[in-house]
Amino acid sequence: MPYYQLGVGHFLALLTKTTKLLVAERTSLALRIEIGSGGDAEETSVKIVWEQSVYWGSAPVFCTFCDQAVRPIRSGANQLLIGVIYDCHSVMQGEACNQCIALGTEGIKALLASRLETLRAKIVELEALAQGELHLPSIEQEFQVHRRDGS
Repeated sequence: MPYYQLGVGHFLALLTKTTKLLVAERTSLALRIEIGSGGDAEETSVKIVWEQSVYWGSAPVFCTFCDQAVRPIRSGANQLLIGVIYDCHSVMQGEACNQCIALGTEGIKALLASRLETLRAKIVELEALAQGELHLPSIEQEFQVHRRDGS
């Protein structure tokens, strides 16, 4: 049936379905990130999708990529949207901030590589602390500190 023979209600229903499909297609962003190195590299695809926020108001969460606070953005339809990260098995892995999404695939890979180096260095520091001997203040020293405070 041609669109000009449709009633106004049918036309609006068709327009609504079409618009929702277009919005759904425009709000997803797929990224492909390789995990591993050398010959044993295991490829994993990661997908970021703009979804309606399930958090109350504009409560912040933390970006999985950069670890900065993420606040939902307000869409043109006055909905709060947040970038949700899914792995290749469609399991949610966290949220992504607008700045990281704007970096694109290569930018996110570079950011993750830099963050991994920082975390590896921190692990080495913590392992060195765990290897050494740890001396805690005695109970008498604790009491002396509290007595000096006037308590």
